[in-house]
Parts: sequence; C-alpha cells; structure tokens
Amino acid sequence: FYGGMGIESSNVDVQYTYTGEGDVPGSQTEETIKFDMEGANNLRLTIGLTFNLGPLKINGDYNIAKQNTFSAGVGFGINQK
Repeated sequence: FYGGMGIESSNVDVQYTYTGEGDVPGSQTEETIKFDMEGANNLRLTIGLTFNLGPLKINGDYNIAKQNTFSAGVGFGINQK
C-alpha cells in the first residue's frame, strides 16, 4: 500500500499582438490580445496498491481531488530484490 498528498496550482499569462488586414483594402490592423488565468489551489490525496509478483509488478492508484482519477500500470524487471 502507498499514499500521498499534494497541492496543485497553475497560472497562465499569455499576450501577443495580432496583425491582419484592415477594413479598408490595403490597410492593416493591429490588436493586442491578453489572457490571464489563475488555477485554484487544490489538495490532492493519492491511495494505491502494488503487487510484486516476482519480475512482474502490477499497480493501481486513485487520486482524490477536484477531478478524481484512477491509474494502473504493469511493469517487468529482472534482477529485482
């Protein structure tokens, strides 16, 4: 069995200038586009289980957060102790 806890956060700042054709033929227009977004800081809990079957490893875990997820995996290793 294993578990974990984490805090998730994100922040995006985008700004660019668009240059294109204007309303009058042969003219150009310029527009600055700006986008800011700050994600919510959320607590995330993870619980999981790994089966060690000799060289074969099988694991699965479940994350409890704003968007819950489940993941699973299979691994193979040689000379593992």
